[in-house]
Amino acid sequence: MGIHNRDSFHNMDAIIKFGKRFLVVLLCAVLSLTVVPVRVFAEEQAGDDYYAQAEERKNLEIQSNQIKGWPEGPAIGAEAAILIEADTGTILYSKNIYEHLYPASITKLMTGLLAYERLSMDDMVPFSATAVYSIEYGSASIGIDPGEAMTVEQSLYALFVASANEVAAGLAEKIAGSLDKFAEMMTIRARQLGCRNTHFTNSNGLFNEKHYTCAYDMAQIAREFFSHEELCTIANTSMYYMPSSDTQPDEFTLFNKHKLINGEIEYEGIVGGKTGYVEKSRQTLVTCAERDGMKLICVILKEESPNQFYDTVELFDYGFNNFRKLKISDHEKKYTISNPGFMRVGKDIYGSNSIPFTISGKGSVCIPNEMSFDSLTSEVVYDEQAEDTVRETVESGENAEEKSSDKKVIGTITYKYGDLSVGQTQILFTGTLAAPANADAAEGATSEIAAEAEPEKYGTAHYSENISFTDGIKYFFKGILHSGANGTMYLDVPALLLLIIIVSAILIVVILILSYMAYIARRRRRSRRRRRKKKK
Repeated sequence: MGIHNRDSFHNMDAIIKFGKRFLVVLLCAVLSLTVVPVRVFAEEQAGDDYYAQAEERKNLEIQSNQIKGWPEGPAIGAEAAILIEADTGTILYSKNIYEHLYPASITKLMTGLLAYERLSMDDMVPFSATAVYSIEYGSASIGIDPGEAMTVEQSLYALFVASANEVAAGLAEKIAGSLDKFAEMMTIRARQLGCRNTHFTNSNGLFNEKHYTCAYDMAQIAREFFSHEELCTIANTSMYYMPSSDTQPDEFTLFNKHKLINGEIEYEGIVGGKTGYVEKSRQTLVTCAERDGMKLICVILKEESPNQFYDTVELFDYGFNNFRKLKISDHEKKYTISNPGFMRVGKDIYGSNSIPFTISGKGSVCIPNEMSFDSLTSEVVYDEQAEDTVRETVESGENAEEKSSDKKVIGTITYKYGDLSVGQTQILFTGTLAAPANADAAEGATSEIAAEAEPEKYGTAHYSENISFTDGIKYFFKGILHSGANGTMYLDVPALLLLIIIVSAILIVVILILSYMAYIARRRRRSRRRRRKKKK
């Protein structure tokens, strides 16, 4: 009996152990059927949400489509996008271009620009432990170790072909001495390029809430970047072989992930570009392409892969198919030597055939194919040194063409379609002048030019600090009715009105004085009469 009970006890113990194992297996099976599918579903759902958000963003307003007579641009899934013509700066397409967004690795356009501007391609870039270990684990890198070094040229290829974050940090230390100082330098350079909605905190674009930009600002940075041929070559490289050296022992090949550069998406005329991605920014992309003398820059912010590339292709097609670039000097009729509205000079000095002012042959406008040049409005702004440029040339008898280009430029003509700037050109002082025998005549001519060039400073009176008050009065009256370069007489209406106002003011003052004197005389007469009455 006792043995039987003992055997029963052992059998029961075995059943309990079996039950525990069965429960463990059953629990694992349940978890595998519930927890794992939920986790996978959650990841897929998150991805679906991002693409759904991108689809919704196609309904956002495209500001350039609100311009009357402007070609209608495509609806894309990016939160913000811009397409500009690089030479003129004309904004062809705009969607939320001033919204603060995170740039990710397109930040490296500014890093590369500063490296190009401040370093030689043969300079060595050492990599400190700070540079190597400051980047996030798993982020883009080429595996440089502390103590190794590469040339600036190799570093730039690593920066743009492989988007190497530690290389960006190494360049930052090489240029500024520290990562923080370089970030400050980046922000200052952005301000110099006209960026007002950009703040950088690092050289590589890794996420930081205070590291932001906007599509317009990135276009301005890219515009400067792609103006340098050597940087264009580097940023348009699909594959780069990195050899080993005494300062870097490994050899490896780098591959570019930009699909318009590596050939995955073929597109004619690509000049260069840079990809970007962090979770908060989503996909970002900057690309430059050129066809038939028109260079376009496209910036895409907050899009989903691979649509950032297809958005870019769509915008490039929109730009190249709907716009054209015109040379201003081939179409301009208003600002010519024969037109007195261009600039007024004294005929007695220059003569009708030797007026030395013209517009630059380099200026261009970018306008829709169906738009005529004559439909544009223009605004003239003269340089503060315009008078000095003219006077120095007249007095010295030098040829202005022999002077430096910054002295020849005396103003700028900006062309607009509505409120949108579409291009500009410069007003040049380029003639060969001999100093006139009559020095007073020379002064009269330069002050007359100055009055036309800087009406805010000189007013309608043709005043020069080098002439006497009497001469100034003479030139003022001379300016009211004057002879243009072609011999035609012109009436300066503002000067005439000013003269009428001055004369009227003088008359009023005289009348007030006379009235006051008459009043005093009457009081004195009354006072005498009272005294006489009292005596009687």
